[in-house]
Amino acid sequence: MAQRFDKIVEMRKKRKTLWEETRKYREEKEAANEDGKLTSEELRSYNERLDGVEKLTGDIEAAERELAIEERMLEEDARKKDEGRQQEEEHDTYRSAFDSYLRNGLSGVSAEHRSILMEHHKEVEGRALSVGTDSTGGYTVPDEMASGIVDAMKQFNGPRQSRAEVITTTNGRDIQIPTGNDTENVGEILSENTAAGEKDLTFGSKNLYAYMFSSKIIRVSYQLLQDSGVDIEAYLRAKIAERIGRATSAYFTTGTGSEQPQGIVTGSVLGKTAAAAGALSYDEVIDLIHSIDPSYRLNAELMFNDGTLKAFKKLKDSQGRPLWLPGVALREPDTINGYKYIINQNMAGMEAGEKAVLFGDMSAFKIRDVTGGIILRLTERYAEYAQVGFIAFFRHGSLLVDAGTHPIKHLAMAAA
Repeated sequence: MAQRFDKIVEMRKKRKTLWEETRKYREEKEAANEDGKLTSEELRSYNERLDGVEKLTGDIEAAERELAIEERMLEEDARKKDEGRQQEEEHDTYRSAFDSYLRNGLSGVSAEHRSILMEHHKEVEGRALSVGTDSTGGYTVPDEMASGIVDAMKQFNGPRQSRAEVITTTNGRDIQIPTGNDTENVGEILSENTAAGEKDLTFGSKNLYAYMFSSKIIRVSYQLLQDSGVDIEAYLRAKIAERIGRATSAYFTTGTGSEQPQGIVTGSVLGKTAAAAGALSYDEVIDLIHSIDPSYRLNAELMFNDGTLKAFKKLKDSQGRPLWLPGVALREPDTINGYKYIINQNMAGMEAGEKAVLFGDMSAFKIRDVTGGIILRLTERYAEYAQVGFIAFFRHGSLLVDAGTHPIKHLAMAAA
């Protein structure tokens, strides 16, 4: 792990050097040209250098994900030791039974494993206070597999990578989240023997619902199921995480909030309208940042898609300094004007009228995960293809909690 750590630090230093050389190249060429702009050949060379910075950024992110996985594995090992051998054996027993169900179906599961599956499923049903599938249907995803799916979703889910608050519940009942706006109320100074005034705080609430998401059917060949050397649980975990991660990301971003999660873009309010479509200016970025109350700017983040990031990388402040700066220290994020940013490919680009950039305290955005996902095994449906179908169901929700203080705002591009 130490070698991996040192490699990441070395790559970050290399990227910083390359970025400074790239920036210097552009500044020198612009200063040397009469019109202050790069020639087509110089622009091509500049973009090639930018591509080099981008490649290093991708390599750094991949290396840091590997390091994070390695650390999580070490933490998991330590956690298992702390929980004790008995609980570990119980988990392993259920995972073994669940693996048998995935590979062989219910008819191929031993009586002991069938009993374990049924007992665990009843426990989950009891916690959820809802009706589950019967013995011919699906069974509850093991805890370790479920947590692995949620962790892996972050790779495909922009809002989950932010400071959004993740709320985990054992059932799907509606959650009432209280709201209160006391920003207009202030205290007072009192003269001697003077009664204090009164000012009530108005409270409200918003409901955070849970909606059912499906992975759609995942077809697996009999050969793969019969190969004991293949970790079928890991295979399905990766597929489920990618599919449900992408689906929830779309709704967590632009969901309407009516019969579906409310997206973070949907819940945001206008902070600034750009003067034109397809372009950003330094002044517009500053106006967006200062449209947020100073108390929310302390932990604020930016969010936009990858195409908008490219535009940000070409922006400079009033002193000619680039707004985008690469992180150098291990896990130090790249920043724009000092703020961390999240890439969310479900956000619109800089086309006319689109909400291209979010800024604010992302912890006001709530993501809900309901434990106890289900996997169904469809044995007969694809029998002629020598395949078995699997389909997973998980419940999730999201909501931007805004009591009128507008913690997250967006920059909208000019209309056509």
